[in-house]
Amino acid sequence: MKRSFISPSIYTQGDNRLLELGGYVRRVAGEGKVFLVAGKDDRQRVSHMLEEALRAEPFPLIYGDFSGRCTEGEISWLAELCAQEACTAVVGLGGGSALDTAKAVAHELNLPVIIVPTIASTDAPCSAVSVVYRDTGELSRYITLAKPPEVVLVDTGIIARAPVRFLVAGMGDGLSTWFEARANSRAAGGSGVSQAGEAIARRCYEVLLADAAAAKAACAADRAGEALERVVEAVLLLSGLGFENGGLAAAHAVNNGLTLLPETRSYLHGEIVAFCTLVQLVLEQAPANEVEEVLGFSTGLGLPVTLAQIGLGEVEDSRLWPAAQAACLPQNPMGNMPFPITPGNVLAALREADRLGRTALSRGEG
Repeated sequence: MKRSFISPSIYTQGDNRLLELGGYVRRVAGEGKVFLVAGKDDRQRVSHMLEEALRAEPFPLIYGDFSGRCTEGEISWLAELCAQEACTAVVGLGGGSALDTAKAVAHELNLPVIIVPTIASTDAPCSAVSVVYRDTGELSRYITLAKPPEVVLVDTGIIARAPVRFLVAGMGDGLSTWFEARANSRAAGGSGVSQAGEAIARRCYEVLLADAAAAKAACAADRAGEALERVVEAVLLLSGLGFENGGLAAAHAVNNGLTLLPETRSYLHGEIVAFCTLVQLVLEQAPANEVEEVLGFSTGLGLPVTLAQIGLGEVEDSRLWPAAQAACLPQNPMGNMPFPITPGNVLAALREADRLGRTALSRGEG
C-alpha cells in the first residue's frame, strides 16, 4: 500500500496574525496583484486589521466578493475575474465555503493560495480539497486540488470573537477525524495510512476531549487563551491533516447523503457530522464505552445526537432512504470502511443512533 503525507507549506496561528499578511503575500506572490475571495460581512469584520496589514507592508489587493456558497458558477466567475486582473496569488478569507472557493479558483488558474479563516467551523483551511455544492444546497462534488495551500494564517483573536456556534461545529467536524482515519487504517489492514496521519488524527480527538469545554467558554466570552488555541489548532490543523492523510469514511458519507434533505440545510456541516460520527460508531458496532464517550462529548457541547436536532425529527424512512442510498454511492467515502455497508445498514444505523441520542438526552446529559 502506498503511504503519503501532505500538508500546507506554512501554518501559523496566534492573536493578531492577520497583521502579518503582507509578509506572507510577498513570499508567495512577489510584487504581483493579489485576489481576495471573501464575503462582504467577513471583510467588514476584519477591515481595520486588513487596512493595518496593508499599511505595514503594502500590496495590490483586488476584491472578489463571495456570495456565500461554493458552487461551480461561483468558482467560474471569480476565476475569470482573477485572470482578467492578472493576479499572481489568491487569498481566501472567511469560513469553509469561502476558503474552498478560493482554493478552487487558485487551482483552476495554477496560482498559490493563502488561507485566512475567520471562524473555526470546519477543517477546510489546510486541506487539498474543495467541496462544491449545487445552487439548491446538495453536495455536487469534491475537487481534488493539485496541492494544499501555501500558507494558512490563523488569527485566534478573530476566531475568539466569532459566534461560539461556529467553534462548536468545528469541534463536531473534528470529532469524526480519528474514527474515520481508524476505519481507513482497519480497511487497509493497518498499512494504508501513514503513522503520521494516524497519530495526528488520534491527537485531534485527545485535544478535543481535554479542552473542548474550556475553549467553548473562552469563545463565549470573546477571549483567547491556551484552551482555545489548542482547540483551534485541533480543528483547523490536526483535523485537516488527519482527514487529508487518514481519509474520510462513513461519518462524512452519511453527512453527504443527508444534504439531499432540505431540512438539514440550516445546520452547519460540523453539527451534522457530529451526529453522523455516532452513526458510524453504530455501523462499526463500537464498544459501549466508546459510544458513551462520544455521546457525552457531543451532549456536553450541545452538538446534535438525534435526528430531531438536525431538523429530521418527524422524517419517515421513505425520505431517509434516498439519503442512505446516496451515502453508499462510489463518489462518497463509504467504501473506505473496513466492511461492506448497504443503504439498509445506513438507514438502520440512523435510527439506532437517534435512539441512543434520545436516551442520552432523557438521562439529562447535555
